[in-house]
Amino acid sequence: MEWLSLAHCRGQPTEIFFSDENERGAKMRRNELRAKQICWSCPVLVACRNYALNRHEQYGIWGALTPSERRHVLAAFARHPLR
Repeated sequence: MEWLSLAHCRGQPTEIFFSDENERGAKMRRNELRAKQICWSCPVLVACRNYALNRHEQYGIWGALTPSERRHVLAAFARHPLR
């Protein structure tokens, strides 16, 4: 996880990337967008995303993906694996 030292999320408040489990609707989408904006400019976005996908990370924004987005990516890969 050497890439973590280069991550733009390093030093940011954790709640930006890990929402309250009761958070819903517009507030949740705003917070997800805030986290994703940090991720999109991050030099280790791909490493972060791969880390979360490989470990089936269930919580938080990783590599600009929400938990549900990661589930969709993994389901798509299961249906059509790379050869």
